[in-house]
Order: sequence, then C-alpha cells, then structure tokens
Amino acid sequence: MYMFQANGKANANTHTQKTALAVDKLFGKNLDTAFVQLSATIGAESPEVELMRLLDFIEDFYPEFNRYVTRALRMKVAND
Repeated sequence: MYMFQANGKANANTHTQKTALAVDKLFGKNLDTAFVQLSATIGAESPEVELMRLLDFIEDFYPEFNRYVTRALRMKVAND
C-alpha cells in the first residue's frame, strides 16, 4: 500500500499527484512531497486480517504523519 503526499494533498494515483504538483508549481506553491509505502507480512493470518490490521495502523499513523509534515513545512517556511 502506498500514497503520495504533496502540499497537504494525499493520493494513491501517481498521475493525479503529478498533475496536482504541476498546477501547484504554476501557481508558485512549495513543492514539498512525500512518498509513503506501508507493508505487512502475511503470516499465519489471512490476507484480509492483515489488510484490516494495516488499515487500522493507517488510521492511527496518518494524522500523526500529517501533523509532522505540516509542522516541518511551517518551520521551513519560517526559516526561508
């Protein structure tokens, strides 16, 4: 499972994300991006159980990730 995040927008489609980046660049916005890949080992559990475990993790992880990226961007802008 993976996603791209650029300028506060997350997307799993690379073409949509590249289009959004091009539009942001045309309008002079920062081009801060992140590529996040999450994986889970399928062991004794079924793929469905592992997928649910991964989705539960994402629900906890993404808000923290988004706060970190937003805070880092604000610090970068303040230092520029």
